[in-house]
Amino acid sequence: MRLRSFHLGLTAAMLLVLPGCWWLGAGLRPIAGSRLGAWGLERLGVVNFTDATYQGVGPRVAGLFAQALAGALGAGRVVWVVTSAPDVGLLGVGQARRLGGAHRLDGLVTGRVLAHSVTAPQAEARVVVGVRLLDANRGSIIWSLTVAGRAGVPDARTPEAGLELAAARAAKELIDDLLAPPPDAGGLAGLAAHRGSR
Repeated sequence: MRLRSFHLGLTAAMLLVLPGCWWLGAGLRPIAGSRLGAWGLERLGVVNFTDATYQGVGPRVAGLFAQALAGALGAGRVVWVVTSAPDVGLLGVGQARRLGGAHRLDGLVTGRVLAHSVTAPQAEARVVVGVRLLDANRGSIIWSLTVAGRAGVPDARTPEAGLELAAARAAKELIDDLLAPPPDAGGLAGLAAHRGSR
């Protein structure tokens, strides 16, 4: 699912390198032979997600995705880009290039929380996120995907725990897709070569 591009101002940025994570992963996973490897994306920035649900969960879900990516790829490969400007989850070309150049990023993960709910009486949490991967050097969209996660809420009085579990499962779907073998190895390798030649 391809999302619309919004050209939005970026008023402030701060990078936080995430040390490890709580994500239910199996340790570091190699990028060689994956889509990320074919695209030549060694260092990713996760930008605060926008929130179509108006529940204020976009930044929280972005942080959880950044934790999951850091847990799978390594903390040195992933940074969480925290900004004070509203609606920066969908960057325009110019903003993406400036952010990537300023912080030595190869790619930017942006997203929009499309749905978030905790249902009763089952107390099940659900999160749906539309995610885009941008080439931070060119400012162009490389890839997009809609991911979803569901999880039982351990305690109905703490729905935040359900959000974390659901977001972790949605993030795992994203990571599995990014680390899957590229469907068109020749085309993606050509993109990586083009990026490296500039």
